[in-house]
Amino acid sequence: MTLTMNVELPDSFTAELKDQLEGLLQRDVSKRLGCQGRGAPEVKEHQFFKGIDWQQVYLQKYSPPLIPPRGEVNAADAFDIGSFDEEDTKGIKLLDSDQELYKNFPLVISERWQQEVAETVYEAVNSDTDKNEARKRAKNKQLGHEEDYAFGKDCIMHGYMLKLGNPFLTQWQRRYFYLFPNRVEWRGEGESREKWLKQYKKMEDG
Repeated sequence: MTLTMNVELPDSFTAELKDQLEGLLQRDVSKRLGCQGRGAPEVKEHQFFKGIDWQQVYLQKYSPPLIPPRGEVNAADAFDIGSFDEEDTKGIKLLDSDQELYKNFPLVISERWQQEVAETVYEAVNSDTDKNEARKRAKNKQLGHEEDYAFGKDCIMHGYMLKLGNPFLTQWQRRYFYLFPNRVEWRGEGESREKWLKQYKKMEDG
């Protein structure tokens, strides 16, 4: 834009800030601030930065003038950014010539932005998973670590099922089943693994 249009700076800007920005946005590269032979020192020595100790800046000793609240993303809501009023966009069609403007448009993803988003959304995204995992661990602890028993074996699947029990097979009983390629194992709630394994061994021997 600075190559084809004049930049109008707000009146609220100080004279030093205006002078610095005008120098940085100078069309003529040879007159541009920072491009006159000395590079970055030209910018650092500008009146706008008067009183700044750049060594302290490098060592990160200055206290930031503003510390954003932790956990907040400093950006507009994605829904607000992506939504448009139909009245404003009705009848507008993008041509190939419009897309040509963005042919070499670079997309730069800042590492700090990535870190900010990660810190903000990580806990929210994973909170439900963490709760489910905690419940699962507590349940497995109560049930004798069923998944640990199945781990490393040729167990196809395992979980709760209802099984007809008692001598007359008239009562449904909740059992934890393990399905293997050549057998099915189960145990009831509250039963120790040693007990039901012994029972299963007796059944095999009998």
